Amino acid sequence: MFKRLNDFNSVQNQIIYNSILFATTYNKDLIVYDLELGSYVSKAPNLKDIRGFVKNRDTVIGLKKLGGFYFYDTNSKSFIPQNPSNDIYLGQDNCIGNDVIAYKGKLNNRVYGLYSLKEKTFVWSSKEFTALQRIDQNIFSQKKFILFKHSAINGDVEWKLDFKTIFPELKNEIGIAWILGVVNYFIIVEFRNIDKVICLDTRSCELIWKKNIFGKGNAIDHSRGVMHTFLINYIQRCIKTGIELKSKVNRDYFTKIGIESQRSNYILERDYIITTDDRTGTIGAFNLNSLEFDWVDKSINVSYPAGRYMTYSDPYLIVFDAKNSIHIFKRQTL
Repeated sequence: MFKRLNDFNSVQNQIIYNSILFATTYNKDLIVYDLELGSYVSKAPNLKDIRGFVKNRDTVIGLKKLGGFYFYDTNSKSFIPQNPSNDIYLGQDNCIGNDVIAYKGKLNNRVYGLYSLKEKTFVWSSKEFTALQRIDQNIFSQKKFILFKHSAINGDVEWKLDFKTIFPELKNEIGIAWILGVVNYFIIVEFRNIDKVICLDTRSCELIWKKNIFGKGNAIDHSRGVMHTFLINYIQRCIKTGIELKSKVNRDYFTKIGIESQRSNYILERDYIITTDDRTGTIGAFNLNSLEFDWVDKSINVSYPAGRYMTYSDPYLIVFDAKNSIHIFKRQTL
């Protein structure tokens, strides 16, 4: 199902764009590698100030450590400085069109907002709201377990919801809620400190349902309109109702396969969940129709801890191991 291609060591950040691997290493090297040709496009150890990458429809963007960014030019095969103000920091998530969440300024005088890559200026910004998060066309922020939904046009608050009115026990908790995703008009939020999950209407913040669900191992499936929970065992729930639709609760089976998943960042791809064992170098593709593993790969002297990233850019699968190496697989069939 997947064929192993390459391994790269000491990788800090990576992204795949049009079958090109862009990566930075802990040695501060920049790697640009063509996965189809199996050769380096360029390897520029002198460009040491890239801290990570984002991508939009047009290109890969290299994020500078001290603010500002580069655009990757496919003709010259190089990163071109864009020379905005050096105190502009782009969020390390995928852009939508030419807009991305960003901030500028020092810690005590920081401004957050929606930044236009085309105009190289803020569409809107605010000192009041921090930790902005963009999910599809929705923009949210949080403060002390209060969720705000913002207009993408001007940043105005469309509604706010104090989660402590739903769960009073949050008054003694520190941190934020985790937004799993938005499907149609439903937003799914999990509370990892107290093992609860809720569904809200994004138009009104009306509570649709709340459940006692372990706050880990959950993921939103847009194509099916369901939420998957995969922590050793597997459960699938309807987004609209929270009702359980199907499950595979059989620890003996997962132990025999060699994958006892503890991940929250597993991959959803077509009819499969791609996940790893928490202690070993075993990775597999779990069929969401048959509820069986159709593909398993076991590596020796390697482990894939749950906290390390997995990414998928069709047809390439990348898995980080415990030693900061990345293992690249290419899908043959799925």
